[in-house]
Amino acid sequence: MLKFQYSKLNKNFVIFLFSFLSLLFLNPTYSHDLNLPQYSNDKKILIEIKKEQDLNYSSDETGESHLVEKLLYKIKESYYKHIDVSEMVGLSIEEIMASLDQHSSLKKIKPSSLDFIRGFDRDVTISDTKIINDNIGYIKIMHFGRRTKEGFKKAMMDVKEIDLCGLIIDLRDNPGGNLEEAVQIMQHFIPEGRLLVTVSGKGQTKYFSNTNEEYEYPLVILINSNTASCAEIFAATLQYYKKATLVGINSYGKGTIQKTFPLDHNHTLVLTIGECYPADGTILQNSGIKPDHIIDGDEEQITFAVEFIEKTFAQ
Repeated sequence: MLKFQYSKLNKNFVIFLFSFLSLLFLNPTYSHDLNLPQYSNDKKILIEIKKEQDLNYSSDETGESHLVEKLLYKIKESYYKHIDVSEMVGLSIEEIMASLDQHSSLKKIKPSSLDFIRGFDRDVTISDTKIINDNIGYIKIMHFGRRTKEGFKKAMMDVKEIDLCGLIIDLRDNPGGNLEEAVQIMQHFIPEGRLLVTVSGKGQTKYFSNTNEEYEYPLVILINSNTASCAEIFAATLQYYKKATLVGINSYGKGTIQKTFPLDHNHTLVLTIGECYPADGTILQNSGIKPDHIIDGDEEQITFAVEFIEKTFAQ
């Protein structure tokens, strides 16, 4: 008799304990009070819509469902314009990217390797440094990479070893790149405290010159229709402060900057994170920069620049 009562009591206790634990861990109110992880409503919606529509990225086995979630998160977090990502739930990857600006893209990449990583160490952005007519320095910047400031500093030391009378910086076909590298190089020519560039996106950032370095010789910057983004910012800011004369043809007109976000081993998101304005606040998007002297032809532009420097230096 006692054994029967004990077993019954034991059974009732187990039922009670199971009910309590179920209430504790499955009831959202209790789990919230205990600061346990909540199952996101957005994630629920995303999963349900993918199931209903049988979208081409719905298979978790392929990892594409996870890719879409990361993609939407980065857009919400960093895209330069306010955008309601809940309206993108259920769209294909192609449709999501099409709803952004033309400079944002999702790129497929090969898995990283030691050769790929070492490639960054060999990133050469200063493609040519030379002396023209014994006294004019020439520096060609292909794009602004993460080591451009070091390369430019070395190039400046090389050209300053001669009896310098002027400098040509060639930004033709320069698509832009790392804005902060461009800002660092601007400071070789613009006095301390001057505004260099303003970036507006999720907030606003202003970059100012913080060096006392002064450049005293005539400076010509060559630009063309493929000079874009922070290369345009560089040229426009030096033009505004009358530190450089621009020679060539109108630039591309790209007033935004992008940042790369690795999403997984095979995909990288290139996302527009801000709009850029040179020191005078000019809107570059779709308008570009007009040079001080419009000259066609690659050789003709260099010839004009050399003659302009020689004439200006002689005055």
